[in-house]
Amino acid sequence: MMHLIKKAKQMAIEQVFVLTRVPEFFTQLGFTSVSKSQLPEKVMKDCEICPRFHACDEVALTYNIAGPATISTFSHAEIE
Repeated sequence: MMHLIKKAKQMAIEQVFVLTRVPEFFTQLGFTSVSKSQLPEKVMKDCEICPRFHACDEVALTYNIAGPATISTFSHAEIE
């Protein structure tokens, strides 16, 4: 996971998101829960073709790469 955050930072990406059925894993890394409506429209278009669309059990979470170091597993200094 740390490698992906580093790569996003190198690409000047300020925020990453995940859709997951295991949000506890990501919240331990500093991700925060958000409404799926806050995700890019492209994601929701992809979701429309999913057989679970009307009974979706995935949670949306985001991680602010440029934000404060609040991660319990690794700090922003470690991803530079």
